[in-house]
Formats: sequence, structure tokens, C-alpha cells
Amino acid sequence: MSPSSNNIENMKKSMRVDIKLIVRSYLFLLIKWTFFFLVVPGIFVSILFCPYVIPFIYCDVCPVYFCPMKIFRIPFLIVAFFYVLLSKKRFYTICPAGTLQDVIISINKKTLNRIKLLNVVQRNMLKVVRYMFLVVALILVVIFNDPRYIDPYHTFSIEGLMYENIFYYIRLSIIVSIFILAFFIPRFWCKICPFGALISLIYLTYNKICGFVQMFKIKNNKK
Repeated sequence: MSPSSNNIENMKKSMRVDIKLIVRSYLFLLIKWTFFFLVVPGIFVSILFCPYVIPFIYCDVCPVYFCPMKIFRIPFLIVAFFYVLLSKKRFYTICPAGTLQDVIISINKKTLNRIKLLNVVQRNMLKVVRYMFLVVALILVVIFNDPRYIDPYHTFSIEGLMYENIFYYIRLSIIVSIFILAFFIPRFWCKICPFGALISLIYLTYNKICGFVQMFKIKNNKK
């Protein structure tokens, strides 16, 4: 085979690789922004109307019939699971809340351009806060998120929730504070997200199991 034909073959291979990368990147963007536009309205509805202390847990039995999360929650989780499994990317790359924070921080860049980057100590402190949030969220789910304790007649108006539930004010204050901080600190919520902490624990456990299995195989091969 002549050198020119080798060059042509190499060019074809590189073009195939480039096309695959382009297709994957566009597919990733399509999934990411589709999730964003489908799920973000549900996030805002949950912030204002969700009668549960921790949203997105009891969507199937929730009496708030107009919440988009009743429709999109399960399909979103299924697609996200297979996306992470097949692409080997972390969930935060397509998380709608993370995408929303990217939009918020881009507004900062185009206006104030005052972005706070955290140092190692601050990031480690937020990791501790994230796992504390996870523990608190699990406790609240067990204690206060029982559907039997929800009065359906007060779940169709903000006034009803504000009157009935002190957790409404707490949740709203936390979320507003998070959005304000996300305007200055890139993906601030991701750094304290309890769901992210749970995913991290799952990844850590999975990696530990894989490492143990690999060591077991190596020992058996040596025998």
C-alpha cells in the first residue's frame, strides 16, 4: 500500500472519529436541554405548591394534579439512569438544576462578572454540609413526608400552604438563598445537593465493590 493511500485511510478514520464525537456532543446537548425544559417548570411548581417537606418523593400520590413532575419524574429517572450507564458520565452533567445554575452564572458573567471561586477548605466544608443535608432530608422524608398527614384541600393554593405549613417558609427561604448564592458561586446547589451526595455514595460503593472484585480475580489468577 502506497503512502498516499495510507494517508487517505488515516484521514477517513479521523473523520469517522470526529463525526462520532460531534454526534455524541450534540446528543448530549439535546438530552441536557430537553431535560431542562421539561423538568425545570416542575421544579418551580414544586417550590411553590408541593405540600411535602421534601419534594419529588411522593409525586405519584400527590394531590397537586397540575404538577409536571407527576408526568416526567419516572421517565426522567429512567432515561437519566440509562444515560449515565451507557455514556459513563456523571448525573450532574445533565441535571436540570445544574443546567439552571449554569444559566444563572452566565447571567452574572454578562452583567456583574463577579464570580466567587471556592478554595479547597471551603469545598471540603460544603461536602460536609452536603452529607448533613442528606441525613436531614432522609429524616424529614421518614418523619414528615407521610401522605396521610397531608390535607389535600390546602394543596391547591399557595395561601393554603403558607397558612398550614411552617416548612413552606423554611423551604422557600433555603431555595431563594441557594439561587442568590448560585448567582455568585458556580453550581452552588450541586455542592450541597443531598441527591448528589446520595449518588456519590452509590458511586463510591460501586467503585469499592469493583475494586474488591478485581483484587479477588487477581488473587485467583495468581493461584
